[in-house]
Amino acid sequence: MGRIESHSVTQSKVTEPSNVSLAARIAAVALIGVIMLATLLFQVIFNYALNTFPACEYEDGSGSNQIVCAWNAQTMGNNEGESFIVLNYTPTKSVSIYSNHLEWYDYS
Repeated sequence: MGRIESHSVTQSKVTEPSNVSLAARIAAVALIGVIMLATLLFQVIFNYALNTFPACEYEDGSGSNQIVCAWNAQTMGNNEGESFIVLNYTPTKSVSIYSNHLEWYDYS
């Protein structure tokens, strides 16, 4: 017959690192909460602006002398793509504000 081997396994108690204070943990959780709240607030403001600002004449924000306009992809054009807000801060420079990033343009 074959030989049966026996192994003993000991469990060690998992301890949390002692170098991270309770105050630091609370601060980290609070920071994550603030970031989540800021993200949510930005989304609410962005969606409100899409429905409040005047509509862009064209999908790239060109075609008018508007300082600010909104392209709502759900209701404009072919109803596809990303919605954004265009801020024309000079006659040749603008920024497009998307829900998750910015794009800067210089047409000079």
